[in-house]
Amino acid sequence: MDKTYFVHFLASKRNGTLYVGMTNNLERKITEHKE
Repeated sequence: MDKTYFVHFLASKRNGTLYVGMTNNLERKITEHKE
């Protein structure tokens, strides 16, 4: 079974930190990053 994965680059507006990672659920990852 094929799975889709995403490589993401997320930046913190607060301090400019750049987060790089991989996920198979991009919507969940973005929500987690905002918390």
